[in-house]
Amino acid sequence: AATPDWKAKVLLWKSEIEFEHENYENALDSADKALKIVEDITLKKKLLYILAKIQKAQNKLPQAIENLTLLDTISDDTETARYQLDLANLYILNGEPHKALKIVNQLKDDKFADQVHLSEIYREEGHALVAQNKIVRAIESYIRVFDIPDLTLDMHQETLNIVRKLKRELESAEGLKKYRIDPTDRKYLSNLLTRIPEEDDFFTRLKKGLSKTKAGFIGRIEKILSGSKTINEDVLDELEETLILSDIGVETTRRIIDDLREKYKKAELSDPEEVKNHIRSEIQMLLKNSSAALEIGSEKPRVIMVVGVNGVGKTTTIAKIAKRFKDLGKSVLLAAGDTFRAGAIQQLQEWGRRIDVEVIAQKEGSDPSAVAWDAVAAAKNRAADIVIIDTAGRLHTKYNLMEELRKVHRVIGKNIAGAPHEVLLVLDATTGQNAITQAKLFKEAVDVTGIVLTKLDGTAKGGIIISIMEALKIPVKLIGIGERMDDLRDFDSDQFTAALFEIQTNED
Repeated sequence: AATPDWKAKVLLWKSEIEFEHENYENALDSADKALKIVEDITLKKKLLYILAKIQKAQNKLPQAIENLTLLDTISDDTETARYQLDLANLYILNGEPHKALKIVNQLKDDKFADQVHLSEIYREEGHALVAQNKIVRAIESYIRVFDIPDLTLDMHQETLNIVRKLKRELESAEGLKKYRIDPTDRKYLSNLLTRIPEEDDFFTRLKKGLSKTKAGFIGRIEKILSGSKTINEDVLDELEETLILSDIGVETTRRIIDDLREKYKKAELSDPEEVKNHIRSEIQMLLKNSSAALEIGSEKPRVIMVVGVNGVGKTTTIAKIAKRFKDLGKSVLLAAGDTFRAGAIQQLQEWGRRIDVEVIAQKEGSDPSAVAWDAVAAAKNRAADIVIIDTAGRLHTKYNLMEELRKVHRVIGKNIAGAPHEVLLVLDATTGQNAITQAKLFKEAVDVTGIVLTKLDGTAKGGIIISIMEALKIPVKLIGIGERMDDLRDFDSDQFTAALFEIQTNED
């Protein structure tokens, strides 16, 4: 027969899987059941830790603090620092930064502090000081993070984003007043702010984001051309293979290579540099002819329906679009139409809280079309400018999903004639040609008006943007090159081509 610890271990695995899928209630239930029967102390510690993580995700902060505190009392010294740091974070979120500061001050001197990265300790110290409105000291703590060797990229960027935001606020009179900066501290504060690295412009970040695509696509082209003084059939064959492997698409590749071959036969082409320029011009022309901007439009409310499979960054993209319109002075409503995926509603509500945008939602499992109807009705009643509707993305049950999307689309149109005015399909650039397959399925179900291509900074498959435009005749309207709120931008064909081919530009 299975022992209590064996059963508890199975329940722990179940809880961890449910937590990863944001099914928090089931995860909580599994962890609670396991804690009632567990005997092994190591297993009990793991259960208390996952329980605290679940409760934090549910914003049940006092319960999470209670479990981490209990965990800390039964842990040995080598584990204490990790749990203490997590406990400090919970105290900050729960409005008790003084308790968090007490913990981080102990950790800085603790002989076991090397169990966590010192950068994490300074970052939590900065968070706690911000919560106490001690901004000068907070910036000192954040800056110390950059002085620590072997700093991870994620930690560096996250901390950098925080201090840059503070810097922008503190460079204005309103910011100095908001944070109650004493006049005697302003000179020292000014010197501190100079130690914060300046932000790259978007074009620089775009070049960095496309570096993998450039290395795989342009790099291979340059390697082929640099190894040949003249153009011949072998070179053209190699170029054709490279373009196809770079997710440019068969149709686009065939047209480019056919044009090159015709010029070669007519003796109009011999210089390898001319070949590269020709490929660049063809790509630039295709992108320019197939791009379009995301417009606000004259409708009020303007209804934007956002579709895409789970995992492509749909919810984050919705938040970024909402923030973009809000910064333009527009009133925005969000609709939590993904009522099937556990945690999807809470995820969108959390984003709404962060960017101060109202989210219309019903309980999990509700009819998505009813949520869409309520959101559009609310937008009309409140004279909102924009309403953005999230949708489900369960592609593994694609027939039911597509039927559901068609229903949502029809219901929106019944509430407002001609709506939705925009149907944006979010695609993950890292999936390469699979993005084309996804796009075809969604295009068949709803009238997709534009593509949002995310995660261009994490892939060598950025060439998929060309293939999408060629194969589907759907314009790419927005591209994402990072996690920052301003890393989702209008797709600019000239800028994209310039970044890909390393051409200097003065545009941002």
